[in-house]
Amino acid sequence: MESKETHSTKTENDVPPNAPSNMHSKQPGESQPLTKAQADSVITREDLPALPFRIVVTLVTLALLLFAAYIYYGNINP
Repeated sequence: MESKETHSTKTENDVPPNAPSNMHSKQPGESQPLTKAQADSVITREDLPALPFRIVVTLVTLALLLFAAYIYYGNINP
């Protein structure tokens, strides 16, 4: 008895005919242009606080977390 199975190979570029138009790109690495809203929401290096401020905030936060953990585990009894 022979099996009557049909095997269809599906490649990466096969797109169903009812797919949205942005799925029909010609090349896999092709990128779509940014819209105005997307371009406005990008965070650049100039939008971030100064590097020394970020370092100080990170160190203070880490110190407070370590201090809280130290108190929680009973090494310091206030």
